[in-house]
Amino acid sequence: PGTTRWILRDVDLRLERNECVAVVGRNGCGKTTIAKLLCRMYDPDEGEIRLDGLDIRQFDVHEYRAMVSAVFQDPSRYHLSFRENVGISCHQHIRNDARVGWAVRTSGAASILEHMPDRYESMLGTYFGHGHLLSGGEWQKIAIARALMKEAPIIILDEPTVSLDPESEMKSLEMFRQLLEGRMSVLITHRLSHVRMANRIVVLD
Repeated sequence: PGTTRWILRDVDLRLERNECVAVVGRNGCGKTTIAKLLCRMYDPDEGEIRLDGLDIRQFDVHEYRAMVSAVFQDPSRYHLSFRENVGISCHQHIRNDARVGWAVRTSGAASILEHMPDRYESMLGTYFGHGHLLSGGEWQKIAIARALMKEAPIIILDEPTVSLDPESEMKSLEMFRQLLEGRMSVLITHRLSHVRMANRIVVLD
């Protein structure tokens, strides 16, 4: 906001249903901006983003965002309970233990839960004095669980394993392959192992 420098110009990108598109390029070329535009965190100053032929600005913003799930390289860290951190993306199912448990197990976050004294009701973060401090990789697993909870038809992954250790990263890659099946997905990454999951690779210059 407020900058006079164009981040993206003359971008023409088509995404298909049941397709994973990897977006690659140097730091600062606009990859994360594309992700935020697709999530409708920003609206473009020029041009349009269309979904099934309709400008996404014609959709109610909450209805549109309900169709999109994202994992960013620097995920939000909510100083709330473990359950709320996972379920906040799909609050109508936040008390559904089966659904929350599936997201936690699939994301690899179950290893964090094992050390929580109050299980799902354990407070994460230290704003309130009695919470639990997590590592960057642990917050990343929580963010992946949050994205899984939502079961959205459009998935945006922006360097989703950047904070994970190699073993966790390999497990996450296999999980992402299953997650992306049947969905429209955008994968932003610098890693060759990740790019191999894509049907198509787009290079930003």
